[in-house]
Amino acid sequence: MLQRQFSCYYHPSTVVFVDDNQRFLNSLLTQLDLDRFSPVTHHSPYVALDFFENTYQADSFIERCMKLQLPSQAGHRVMDIDVQAIHQEIYRANRFNEVSVLVVDYAMPGIMGGRLCQMLKHHKLKTILLTAEADEKIAISLFNEGLIHHYIKKGAQNFGYTLNEKIYELQREYFQEKSQMIVNTLRYQSPTGKHCLSDPDFINFFEGVIQEQKISEYYLLNEEGSFLCLNQQGEASWFLTKTAEKMAADIAAVLPYLDQMPAALQASIKDKKVIKHAFAAPEFPADPKDWPYYFHPVQPFAESMGYYCAYIKAPQLKTALLTEKIASFRAYLEHKSQ
Repeated sequence: MLQRQFSCYYHPSTVVFVDDNQRFLNSLLTQLDLDRFSPVTHHSPYVALDFFENTYQADSFIERCMKLQLPSQAGHRVMDIDVQAIHQEIYRANRFNEVSVLVVDYAMPGIMGGRLCQMLKHHKLKTILLTAEADEKIAISLFNEGLIHHYIKKGAQNFGYTLNEKIYELQREYFQEKSQMIVNTLRYQSPTGKHCLSDPDFINFFEGVIQEQKISEYYLLNEEGSFLCLNQQGEASWFLTKTAEKMAADIAAVLPYLDQMPAALQASIKDKKVIKHAFAAPEFPADPKDWPYYFHPVQPFAESMGYYCAYIKAPQLKTALLTEKIASFRAYLEHKSQ
């Protein structure tokens, strides 16, 4: 089992459903939580197999964020990560085409569900098997063999709710596994050998923010653990994370401007009660009255973990984001339905 860690990016993805019963598929579509993923249905395992082998093209996005491996002083090879490339995905609508989960019926003519999962194993999808009551022992065996990640009985109570929650859980696991090399590299490169993306308390805290703020996708912005976040409409917000060392460096950088700032802001900066927005315009605005927009309150709980964090919704900030070019999940779904 993977050590619990936070993925360096996440976005809604495509979930493929395969069942030879078209009426069941039609009914299933009415029960799906389409705020979290985009469904694709196939009424035949042969059609599904053809889709994966001849139509679907898995994106190598995460590999594009990794530069050449460089030899370290100890003789090991170290991965150089282009963190800035990660959030560039927000401009590509095709990111939502990525298939993360396969939901397949067990009993189908020609190719049984377990066999289909085996044939598609090289795609490294997360798989859910839908079974009848009599198929449970077979499903357990397939799970133990590593061919499926979960199974659900079709007639189970709260079937739709259980399926939606399990899909969301497996989507997160899918992106976690894709992020593993980057997160491990960040931890390896840290002077302490630790990183907030592997800290259970930090993960719980950020997950709470994601749920509360209805964040549908997020992308790592720097090595410290700051994220660019998007909701379904593609509206941007930021989750900033800074270490004590970075906070001290920020204070030193603003000292020349400190006496021009409002007294309350000066005190908050000195007491490390506010964070400077790391991705706003690098130079302070000419008008001192605008400076408060660039500093945001530290979340108290995060500080107790050894991090300084702030969640920011501030559309008035000048950033490098090309907001008009952000491809939102809502627009993707609307285009797909046309």
